[in-house]
Amino acid sequence: MIESIKKIIKNNIYMVSYIYRICPNHIFISFFVSILGSLSGVINIFITRYIINTLQIRNSDNLFIKVMIMAFFLFSINVVYAFLKNYIQLNVIHKSSQIICEKMQTELFIKASEIKMENYDNPDFLNTFSIVLQQFDERAQYVLDNIITFVSGLFSFGALFTLIIALEPVLLVLVIANVIMSFYINTIIAKIQHNFFQEKIQPQREMEYSKYIFYRFENTKEIRLNQNLKNILISNFVSASKKIINLIDSYEKKVVIYSWMQSIVNNITVSLSLIYLAFKVIKSKILIGDFVTLSSSSQQLAVQIYQLIDFFPQMYEHSLYIDNFKQFIECKPPINYDKGLQIKNVKNIKFDNVSFSYPFNNDIILEDINFEINIGEKIAIVGENGAGKSSLVKLLTGLYETSKGNIFINNSNIKECELNSYRRCIGVAFQDYKIYAMSIAENILMRKTDGNEEDINLVIEALKFVDLYDKVMNLPDGINTKLTKEFSDDGAVFSGGEIQKITLARVYASNCSLFILDEPSSSLDPMAEYEIYRKFMSLSKNKCMIIISHQLKNIKNVDHIYVLSNGRIVEDGTHDTLIKKEGLYFEMYNKQILKNISINNLT
Repeated sequence: MIESIKKIIKNNIYMVSYIYRICPNHIFISFFVSILGSLSGVINIFITRYIINTLQIRNSDNLFIKVMIMAFFLFSINVVYAFLKNYIQLNVIHKSSQIICEKMQTELFIKASEIKMENYDNPDFLNTFSIVLQQFDERAQYVLDNIITFVSGLFSFGALFTLIIALEPVLLVLVIANVIMSFYINTIIAKIQHNFFQEKIQPQREMEYSKYIFYRFENTKEIRLNQNLKNILISNFVSASKKIINLIDSYEKKVVIYSWMQSIVNNITVSLSLIYLAFKVIKSKILIGDFVTLSSSSQQLAVQIYQLIDFFPQMYEHSLYIDNFKQFIECKPPINYDKGLQIKNVKNIKFDNVSFSYPFNNDIILEDINFEINIGEKIAIVGENGAGKSSLVKLLTGLYETSKGNIFINNSNIKECELNSYRRCIGVAFQDYKIYAMSIAENILMRKTDGNEEDINLVIEALKFVDLYDKVMNLPDGINTKLTKEFSDDGAVFSGGEIQKITLARVYASNCSLFILDEPSSSLDPMAEYEIYRKFMSLSKNKCMIIISHQLKNIKNVDHIYVLSNGRIVEDGTHDTLIKKEGLYFEMYNKQILKNISINNLT
């Protein structure tokens, strides 16, 4: 129990210190406006009591002037407080909250880009990630608000408690009884709502996935041409929604009942307080100003005590979330992410008895893979779909670690090489190529550009390399034209082949020492495909080039070919030697040649 309490306190302090590190002024300003509000409320109670009692007693010749002075004083306090509160909350705190959101989101972006890819193969991690993304900035503010409410509540509690003790201590019994019962009921409600949120995460993710598919431009053709796809997505969306509806029906009914019970308790204690105070007024034991002040103060004191007590259940609820936040934010990147042997140029890569299985899956994807490539060489790794080619690319780029065996870069184990420096040496075009809602120049350079001459020349050179120069330069903003219409009506919409050319232009512009082309021509027409292979082959003089493909007609001139089947290298050699072996490569090559002949005859 003690350890649990320590953990709750530690987690909440962690979040507040996290906010303080990002924007320390936000904490001080939030405390100031909250305490100012408590002070203003207490002053209002005392001045109102004074005015009402003064009017009832009528024992002063300057009664009206006294009331006017106190009313003006009250007016001044409230007007000044209203201005300060609105200015601070709507301007200062609003801006600082946005700064916190921006910096926290940026840190999450950076963390998401650093952590091991294997985390994304874990459904539990994805659920944690989803919770963090949904609540990260709001929850941080909730933690701070909870602590601020507690501190300012102590101030209000002290003033109200002193007032009630001095005038009618009996009311404290009713107040405390109300608080105890309300606290117990609210603890039950908090547990119910937390359980509801936890169970809602999975169906909520399923709904978000369907929404994502529908809203993305690249999916519009498939959805329109395949009605069944639309029906599946809608069915999955509706099914997930019904799960949430059932959860609401199950959990919120309980919340309604407990909330109603809490309302009954509050109303009973308020009614008893009013009856008691009315009796005291009738018996001339207290003045009407005392009646108004005490009835109001007892209700406010109940609220303050409840908030003070509820501070701990709220801390517990926040702690549960903070555990998820810490689990994500404290995920470690690969050990060699930013330390180890610096790689400036890739001169040699060697796979030594490498085997690989994806985390959380025992299926062997690659087994006993051995090959080597040196600077100036071109190799191809070929095989049918599912042979393990793309998994091999993930190992080559350091996205995953081997299950067995070792990968050597320049004769050093990849685990001892600084991963970032190695990745900076890689120009890669992935099979599932992507473009982004940024300018064409930024899509090619994959960084912000200020339009300097060197950047412009490099982009133009890359566009000429992939035969997109004329197309791009005829656009209204040339290389500064935004791709896609997601954020700009003037955005350019390219064909699948043109998009693939953009991704190949990235590889060219990177000028890296290791080129990895994963199915680099899947969307290109035959002439463009031939030209792209020819041009990249001509670049390989001082580079290592690895081509991943199941298309064999354009790789005949590479230095060495490795044939993958069911995760193993079953053949290797030059094109001519593999043809002479009449093995799997020979069979695949002949099938593709015959297929192309048949297609040509049909057309």
